[in-house]
Amino acid sequence: MNISIPTLIDELKSEDIKKRINSIKHLSIIGSALGPERTRSELIPFLSSGLLIIVKKMIFKLFFSELLDDEDEVLVLLAEVLGNIIEHVGGQGYCRLLLPLLESLCQISDEQVREKTIISLKKMIAKNEDYFVVMLKKFQISEYYSCRIAATELIPTIYGQISPITQAEILAMYKILMKDALPMVRKNAAKNLSGFIKALNPGQEKDVVEIFQTLLKDEEDFVRLYLVDGLIQLASYLPVSKYKEIIVGFFQSLSNDASWRIRYILCDKIKEAGLIMGKENTKTHIMTFYLKCLQDAEPEVFFFFHLTFFKNF
Repeated sequence: MNISIPTLIDELKSEDIKKRINSIKHLSIIGSALGPERTRSELIPFLSSGLLIIVKKMIFKLFFSELLDDEDEVLVLLAEVLGNIIEHVGGQGYCRLLLPLLESLCQISDEQVREKTIISLKKMIAKNEDYFVVMLKKFQISEYYSCRIAATELIPTIYGQISPITQAEILAMYKILMKDALPMVRKNAAKNLSGFIKALNPGQEKDVVEIFQTLLKDEEDFVRLYLVDGLIQLASYLPVSKYKEIIVGFFQSLSNDASWRIRYILCDKIKEAGLIMGKENTKTHIMTFYLKCLQDAEPEVFFFFHLTFFKNF
């Protein structure tokens, strides 16, 4: 295949969004035709040339002139395709050429763009852990809330692939992010808590308890909502014999939460909690909440109790 870089540039700059989308869709084919060396020396620099970074007083602003405009469809597609051309730049060892583009895309507030960007970034962690650690440090203090959200999503994936010393730094970052002034960031920290607990090493029980206690006190119910899944994972991580009272205390806090949605979701997780806690603890503690559902003032919780009771027990 004879690929014309000028033609590619013209199509990427085209005012016709269909042409730009079609061109970006074929970046993988173009990269394959060019080969790794030309992809690295021609295609990636071209993509990067559209990115203007202004660094002043530790503030950087995203502006993709001509290539990355405000059309979300183009950005979503680019974020996805960048994760699919790893082999065409020469494999994991050359992913660093793509990372600055994805790092900048994390600043875009659109949720779909961020989701596709995170998926692509996760494919590139291997052999680039040091780059990601530096990137996470920048994200944690970024003025862009979307970057801070991205950090909460990347931390569980990278945590198990770095040294114990660096893990301590990343853990400290997470503890800061879960107290972020913006509820959306705290929500995503809670949403990713279950995955983060899975990545933790044995012996970090105090850290897990501290994190859960902090999020449990959050004033926003849509933050606390994600603690139900987090509690199930926490109960799997903590030795029940040693931390039974703490686990039960967390369970009771959620079961008494003012938000009926939290009680509703917790009701559906009773069986999982029971399997983790064991038969005796289930009878003594877990069933107490379950039976409280019979008297719940919220119709949705009361109705859901009857739907799930015979399924779970």
